[in-house]
Amino acid sequence: MKFVLTLIATSVVGWGQVAVNSAGIVQTGLPAIQDNLLGPLIPSGSSPWIYGDLAERGVADNMAPAALAEAPTLGAALPGTVSFPGFGGTVTTTADLRTPLSGQGYVTFAWNSSDGAGTGRAICPIVSVTVNSIVCQTNIFTGAFSGITAYLMPGPDVHGWTFLSWTAASPSVTWNYYDVAIGLYRLYYRTGNAQYQTWARQYADITWQWTLDHGYNYPYPRAASMISQFFRALDGHSERFPGLYTEVTKLVQFGDPSASPAIDNREAGYVLWDVALGAKTDADPTRHAQYCSWLSAYTSTWNAKQSADGSWGENEYMLNPSYVAAPKSFTAPFVYETSPWRIAINIKALEAAYESLNDTSTQGCNNPNLATSTLTAITNAVTWVNNYGRDTSNRGVYYEVNSQSNDQATVYPAAGTVSIAKGSTSLTGSGTNWQTAGYCDGTHFIGINTPRTVYKIASCASNTAATLSVPFGLYGESSNVSGSAIAVAPAASTACNSSASSCYDGKGDRNLTRTYCGSIAWLYAVTFNSTYKAWADECVSASLGGPTTGLTNAAVIGSMTLPCSGPACDGLVTETVAAAADCNTQPAPCVHGSYLYGNLGKNFGEAFGAPGIDNALAWRLAVSPCDLNTDGIVNVLDVQLMVGQALGTAACTNRLDGAPTCDVIDVQRVVNAALGGACRQGP
Repeated sequence: MKFVLTLIATSVVGWGQVAVNSAGIVQTGLPAIQDNLLGPLIPSGSSPWIYGDLAERGVADNMAPAALAEAPTLGAALPGTVSFPGFGGTVTTTADLRTPLSGQGYVTFAWNSSDGAGTGRAICPIVSVTVNSIVCQTNIFTGAFSGITAYLMPGPDVHGWTFLSWTAASPSVTWNYYDVAIGLYRLYYRTGNAQYQTWARQYADITWQWTLDHGYNYPYPRAASMISQFFRALDGHSERFPGLYTEVTKLVQFGDPSASPAIDNREAGYVLWDVALGAKTDADPTRHAQYCSWLSAYTSTWNAKQSADGSWGENEYMLNPSYVAAPKSFTAPFVYETSPWRIAINIKALEAAYESLNDTSTQGCNNPNLATSTLTAITNAVTWVNNYGRDTSNRGVYYEVNSQSNDQATVYPAAGTVSIAKGSTSLTGSGTNWQTAGYCDGTHFIGINTPRTVYKIASCASNTAATLSVPFGLYGESSNVSGSAIAVAPAASTACNSSASSCYDGKGDRNLTRTYCGSIAWLYAVTFNSTYKAWADECVSASLGGPTTGLTNAAVIGSMTLPCSGPACDGLVTETVAAAADCNTQPAPCVHGSYLYGNLGKNFGEAFGAPGIDNALAWRLAVSPCDLNTDGIVNVLDVQLMVGQALGTAACTNRLDGAPTCDVIDVQRVVNAALGGACRQGP
């Protein structure tokens, strides 16, 4: 199987406990597909930003044992057995379970999964219990079963957590959020410490059994952590591929981007990524063909839905009436808000899609033309994140941009209801308090719930009479509105240190940079455009440029501690290390404060999990074939060298087009690269 990136090796040498090639890249000894899922790595301790390596290990060493100590377990077995007809959410019981289930929130059915009798974990949020049945809040997807034992689930532990710390379907935090497991796998290959591999496998196995239930439970895509699931299938568990296909088959229902911008970009992005993973790894011809079919269809749609500025908007108010998000302007075509740190998942997904589409082997999806247009979309998106999403003043990333309103400050529901006629700017309220609440200053936006559309309040005559800045019907509403609920949000900041015209509260957040460094560095490694290397280095520096000594008593989250190491470092300790040990009770490596059980694996995963900031450290070392003098930049010096080879005044050692001799085509390709384009190789 072939992939887009090759980091050239002329020899393999030792670096601590791991082998590296002459470029300093870890040689895992794994098949190419597993290396691809991991991404390229450098040995831990060799990063120019040494704080990042020290912090990564320090957090993992504290977080992983705590997480595994809270691995889900079954409680007491209940009397009798249960049966399920194969559809819906009602299970029949042979015993009356009303008393043992009184006051219980959950019950688990240990069905007979592909791993053996009693290994399934169908978790039922209890709605009601009768003398011979249990009604679950959610449907069960395992298929029919009978004669199965049901179990109570243990209550909260001393930290206040239950099994939901691993299995929550729509989480804000979990132990494996953003795929902590793949981060632990990478840490094993970076260090040679087998403990990290053991933890990674345990994480993946818990997620397989309890979170995904062998492919028959469907959390939100962001909670599925599928990179490590496919890696684990290649790591001794190939029997899991059918279950992973079942999982993805269900998840694709979340992932169709055709309704954009009325979708959650992050969830749909994860689904595209999951499909690409299946295409890369599953050798079954039927399943592989379906993965490639999904991949081609969804990738084409993502490319088509991209806004002219390179973003993918999210019409948040259409998705959730508690977020009044106005478009960038009230002029069609409407550009909706985008979260620069969340869009990183879309970019990573398209990068995985590109690799599979560009792969012409039997395991690839063999669609080079679509791959080419996808690379253009990736390039535009990465450029948008850097130019629009990054605060050039404080080096952070804006929570969201492109919305005139600050939807995070929405008042929902706002008092009263409203009525308005199509084509009118006169908004009539009932029970509203617009003047009293201060909504009439020309800087507030109102969400009208019935059509789920957002307008600006230009002025008010009273608490119940307002004038909109544009007539109702702007978005194509087909009828008048009467008695609609409303929500109100203030204006977003327009004092943006970026190309964005509006930027949430006007301040970038250094805690959000960690999610997109990997995607920028990948683009550099594919195009060898030095601009992207500079952007990636800035991103990594802003995220991991903390104190040289790592996590000590002197390091405080949110503060800068010097000296620091690495280009452009400033010593800032970000919340990436929230799951480290508490300096108040534990020795270094540690941070001041007890954050572990409030954060679980979230911040670690956002950096070292799916987004792959570790991979950025290796991708930045890629050398362009057009960099003939290997000085790290393609410029006029390389053009001169290529001209000499084409004229025959120097040995022909750089046949970029694969022809027998060096010629004008090779010269043109170096010129293109020197001007900022990609360095093309091959015919």
